[in-house]
This record gives sequence, C-alpha cells and structure tokens, in this order.
Amino acid sequence: VGAIKSITKTIRKSFTKRVKPYFKTIDTDRNGRINYNEFVACCLENSILNDEKYLEYVFRSFDKDNNGTISKKEFKEIL
Repeated sequence: VGAIKSITKTIRKSFTKRVKPYFKTIDTDRNGRINYNEFVACCLENSILNDEKYLEYVFRSFDKDNNGTISKKEFKEIL
C-alpha cells in the first residue's frame, strides 16, 4: 500500500508540474482561476474552437461548480 501511495504521489506531482505552465498562460489576470473571457481568448488564439455557442457549452462543462470560472482543480480534471 505504501508503494502505491508513493507512486501516486509522484505521478500527481509530475502531472501538476506539467499542467501549471498551461494554466498560468490562460489565467492572464493571475487570480488563480480561468474566467470565460480568458478561456475564449485562449481557444480563439490557438484555433481550438471558434463557435461561440460551443465555446460556452465547453466552458460550462469544465466549470463543475458553476461559479463562472475554472479552478486549478477543475483544470487538472479536464486534462
């Protein structure tokens, strides 16, 4: 059991290190959350999505607690 916890911790730490730069790039106001405008800007700049209705749908599906932002925790769950 101890080995599994250790491996899980290592994987989680590695994953967090890789995700952090992406989150910081999208979170342009540096408040620790990605708001809808930041999400849309990222998607449009990178030609990921360009349909406004679909962008809103995707954002809402990522915003699990429906507070209008994507937290670091929610962002990690996406990836």
